[in-house]
Amino acid sequence: MADVAREDFDRLLLSDNPAAAVRQALADGSLDRLIPEIRREMDVPQRTRYHHLPVLEHSLQTMALMPPRLDERLAGLFHDIGKRRTTTIKERTGEEQYIGHAGAGATMTRAILERLGYERHLIERVVRWIARHMDLHMAARDGTSLKARRKLLGKVGEDLEVLQHLQLADIASMAPQIAEEHGRRAREYHELLATTPRAE
Repeated sequence: MADVAREDFDRLLLSDNPAAAVRQALADGSLDRLIPEIRREMDVPQRTRYHHLPVLEHSLQTMALMPPRLDERLAGLFHDIGKRRTTTIKERTGEEQYIGHAGAGATMTRAILERLGYERHLIERVVRWIARHMDLHMAARDGTSLKARRKLLGKVGEDLEVLQHLQLADIASMAPQIAEEHGRRAREYHELLATTPRAE
């Protein structure tokens, strides 16, 4: 099979089964020349109780759960690409942790999308969503006071809906015992945000 071009890659992401389409393009090697970072950075295990899949498979599943818009599918695919470069080990448990992976992933994704020639506004959206994809996770964990919720809403602004999509897709692709509980908490927090008056 010939190498995948940028336009072909877009079609893979927007297909009815984007995870299977990308898997096939990786299996036959046709995607490697266009985006070698997918295999090099993402085909790595995740040794943590939160995940049962390697970064790549988790990301493919996350991407497939995103709405069929190119920018949202790109964010789903690349949201965890920074994990390999930020992996450290927790001394107490021996589990991996990925402190700063959202920012690292945003930087890496910008370089990829610019190299591929995507338009500037799409790149800015995707990079911003990846950089912020942990915000809802952290906000729900750290507190649900009105002040905290208003601060979050002010921070994410018009990105809220996409970040909610990304959070739920991310959670659904985690280890099953984690996904059920975290998904419930996330949906409850989303409902709380929907009733939060914006700061004047």
